[in-house]
Amino acid sequence: MSWKTGDWCFFEWKLGQIKETKNNGVTEFSDGMFSTSGHGLHDRMFPLTMRNKIISDTFESYSSDIHAKGARNLNFPDIHRKLVDLWVEAMESKETKEEVELRKVYDKTRKFFDGIMSECQELKYKEVEGIPLFR
Repeated sequence: MSWKTGDWCFFEWKLGQIKETKNNGVTEFSDGMFSTSGHGLHDRMFPLTMRNKIISDTFESYSSDIHAKGARNLNFPDIHRKLVDLWVEAMESKETKEEVELRKVYDKTRKFFDGIMSECQELKYKEVEGIPLFR
């Protein structure tokens, strides 16, 4: 897709606007609060459609839950990258009435999310010599 300054899109499941393009590539995106800049942002940008909004809202929910319910010192940068990769896979899945491909990505995402939440729960109960390591 050819993007231009001022276009609205989803970028890493955030709804926002393209602020700058150079040499046929997007170099800055803003969601109104934060801006992201760099070369080649377009590989994580998708047009505004109802399907794309539903997918993006789903991944926003997973990300928010991990931040709210996960352990404090999680590796959030790598977790975010993994969620973005899964989000891109979901966004690029072929749209069909049954949404078979999308369901497979959702299943992988749910498994990833459940694994993080399970490990965080287990950490809460770790003790050394009767002393809880986490409150």
